[in-house]
Amino acid sequence: MDSGGVLRLDEDQQKALQEEGRVILKASAGSGKTTTIVGLYLHLLRKGVGTHEIVAITFTEKAAAELKERIYRGVMGEEKLKEKERIVTALTHAPIGTIHSFCASILRDYPLEAGVHPDFRVFEEVESDQILTEAVRTYLDRLNSIT
Repeated sequence: MDSGGVLRLDEDQQKALQEEGRVILKASAGSGKTTTIVGLYLHLLRKGVGTHEIVAITFTEKAAAELKERIYRGVMGEEKLKEKERIVTALTHAPIGTIHSFCASILRDYPLEAGVHPDFRVFEEVESDQILTEAVRTYLDRLNSIT
């Protein structure tokens, strides 16, 4: 996005906007994935697709926060976007985030079908490491007691 809030896409990024249905972007760091996703997201909004119908997934919390911020700025910079205020409000609940948060939302919506407790929670990294360490210790202790 330039200083005027206009999103600048190269030829390959423009091609992504022509795709129908699901789009998966896989590229190296710094290649413009986030810019392309923002461009595609804005393109879909211009076509009348609702924020609840667009899923934008990345892998890290930092990248997800940047993606949300850049989509928000893109929406604010769109002059031709109908119902901008409604869209800005809807962005707070839009499925834009990490693969973990997306999967957790599906599990929360369908806990019985998924076989998980409705009040489950996703462990933080430190907590997960502690549980894994304890599980390995327990396994090794049991293994040592057998031999």
